[in-house]
Amino acid sequence: MDIKAHYQIKTLQDIGITETKSFNGNTIKVYSPERTLAEILRTVNMVDIETITNAYKTWTKSNKKDINVLMDFAEKFKVADKANSYLEVLL
Repeated sequence: MDIKAHYQIKTLQDIGITETKSFNGNTIKVYSPERTLAEILRTVNMVDIETITNAYKTWTKSNKKDINVLMDFAEKFKVADKANSYLEVLL
């Protein structure tokens, strides 16, 4: 698996951070699913279309999804049109 690092502008770096428990029971910080879904639509990430589609399908089936939060992140990442396209098909 290839890992490609990219830089994030400071104003977007800390938004969408939440805490969860690791497999070992330690508290760790992670990005929320909504932030991740918005960020993977950015062309700088160049994520495979199949990965994006599967991520959106899985998220739309979740009971914890928050469309308003997703669209807020999508606007901040300037991908609102792309996010809307996925949501129109899946919801």
